[in-house]
Amino acid sequence: MKKNLSHSLNRFGWMLHVCGNTTINLIEEAEPGIEDAYKSLTDIIFEGIVEEPEKTGRTHRSIKKQLLKLMEEAKQIMALFKRSSAHFDRYVIAYMIHSKMQTIYDFLDDFEALPSNK
Repeated sequence: MKKNLSHSLNRFGWMLHVCGNTTINLIEEAEPGIEDAYKSLTDIIFEGIVEEPEKTGRTHRSIKKQLLKLMEEAKQIMALFKRSSAHFDRYVIAYMIHSKMQTIYDFLDDFEALPSNK
């Protein structure tokens, strides 16, 4: 699971790297890749909840920590390209990635707050 988890998070990181670097051609169809990375990560999270419930707290804290770093990177990219009409598509992609990561982060936060997980 750990290898798959790292791979899934690295996909978000790679997309942000490409998105934030104007010397690299932008991903033409970013939405399917973002959705695929989102689905992959949520599948891993739910698999962990079902198969290893005793490890979810530690694993979720680790995921949240990594998501926070990636979300900060996405915010920096959005701030950089928000007012640039030439690179506004990079802003939009960073925004979509940030939104997906925020959804996952919020779920993990809500899951941790459940009385049965304390």
